[in-house]
Amino acid sequence: MFNWKRAARIAWAVTAASLLLACAGCAGAAAWLSDATQIVPLAASMIASILTLVAALQGKSVSASDLTAVSTFATDIENGLDDLETMIDQYKATPTANLEQEILNAANVVVSNIQNFLTNTQLANAALAQKVTAIATLVQTELKAWIEVIPALSATAGEKVTFTVPYSAKALRQAFDAILAQPTGDPDVDAAATKVKKL
Repeated sequence: MFNWKRAARIAWAVTAASLLLACAGCAGAAAWLSDATQIVPLAASMIASILTLVAALQGKSVSASDLTAVSTFATDIENGLDDLETMIDQYKATPTANLEQEILNAANVVVSNIQNFLTNTQLANAALAQKVTAIATLVQTELKAWIEVIPALSATAGEKVTFTVPYSAKALRQAFDAILAQPTGDPDVDAAATKVKKL
């Protein structure tokens, strides 16, 4: 059985990203903003990979209704991430409190939609469900960490803000690739996973 939590811990260890930081002026938040334009497209690619993986198994262990549910989910999340990327670009050019709130709201919507998918979608193939859950949870975990960071963007000098450092782009790729490479014990799922492009 794939242990996505173990894969995540490995990636955190590589980057020391499990540490909690207390910052004034928040260099960590500035680093997040710099990384965000790389990480949001990566997250979108990860969500797209879920659809690729599921579509590869249609006619085997994936029904038409399963494929439709995953396709709708992937489209909704990719659109939300596209909106988030646009807002981040705008914020980098002209930071405002309103844009900061819009970024926060958009990230929360994506996190909520991922949770709804994880809660309400039951794929028939257990091995496929494990891999899909691992990828979706990885994206959700990253966005939750971002949500903690966002208030630090407007922190004043001397103000303490504590947050969990999000994955770097490199660590996020490593965690995703580890999920793809982990055998499930289902030959069809493992073969389909090899067809998904690594990041």
